[in-house]
Formats: sequence, C-alpha cells, structure tokens
Amino acid sequence: MFRIEAFVDDKKLGEALRALAGIAIGNPAVQPVINAEEKGGKVVPSGDGSLPSAFVEFVKARKLSEFGPQEMKKFVKGMGRSETSSTYFTQRLQALGLVKKVSGSGPRTRYAVTK
Repeated sequence: MFRIEAFVDDKKLGEALRALAGIAIGNPAVQPVINAEEKGGKVVPSGDGSLPSAFVEFVKARKLSEFGPQEMKKFVKGMGRSETSSTYFTQRLQALGLVKKVSGSGPRTRYAVTK
C-alpha cells in the first residue's frame, strides 16, 4: 500500500479526483496551496509568502490601478483570512507605501496602487 501526494492545477482537480475515486481507499484529502506556481515541472513559491507580496501579485494579475473595500475583501478571503481583516490589511499596505487613498469614505472609498 502507498500514500500519494501531488500538486494539481485548479482546472484539473475534478479530473484527478474522479480518477482516484475508483481506486483509492477512502476519500482523497484536498488542500489548497496559495503561494505556489509551476515552473519547469516543479512547484515553486510565487513570492516570499507575505501578504503584501501576495497583494502585489494579485494586483498585477488583474491589472488593477485602483480598488475598493469589496476587492480587498475578496483578496483577504482568498488568502484564507477573515473579510473583517480587510481594513487592517489596507491600512498596513498604506503604511508600507503600496497604496494610497484617493477618494470616498466607507464602502465607496477608492485606493490607488502606487507600486
């Protein structure tokens, strides 16, 4: 008997689970990997693992120059954090000089990406 661990792209996860369903004993365990990408047939970190660097990657991937509280809530939730931490994280990004407030207040606040 053997235990298998493998990395699977999001788009291929369903196919991999269906293939294992008939031959595996029990249910396969699925665990998302947030800070990883495939390069040259290997899984490597896509940044230094910090939330600010993950945010920079998030902004680049979506080509955002501005964002609001709703986008930040989606980002922090995608990173496995509570949506209520989005305000704290936005303040932290401001302190690091990565974003600055441009207009509005409350849910209409807009922030510009500076780096």
